Amino acid sequence: MGIYESADFIQRGLSNTLKPTQIKPADYDAIYYTGGHGVMWDFPDNPELKTIARTIYQNGGYLV
Repeated sequence: MGIYESADFIQRGLSNTLKPTQIKPADYDAIYYTGGHGVMWDFPDNPELKTIARTIYQNGGYLV
């Protein structure tokens, strides 16, 4: 069984993913965006993701 089929991974990762509006950026020191369609086309125009990234950066955090 692969990691993506693991009940633990599904429960902790996929089933409990927060929406951007549920994130408190001050609680995070970094944000990591992986590559793909979302990063190229969806993320740049998303105001919630912009706010999260800007707040983390302004608090001395890392954007990767």
